[in-house]
Amino acid sequence: ICAWDFIQHHRHAFFSKMQ
Repeated sequence: ICAWDFIQHHRHAFFSKMQ
């Protein structure tokens, strides 16, 4: 898995953690 694939599938959690 690459980071981008992870973001594509979990971007909702990713951006939640960014905030």
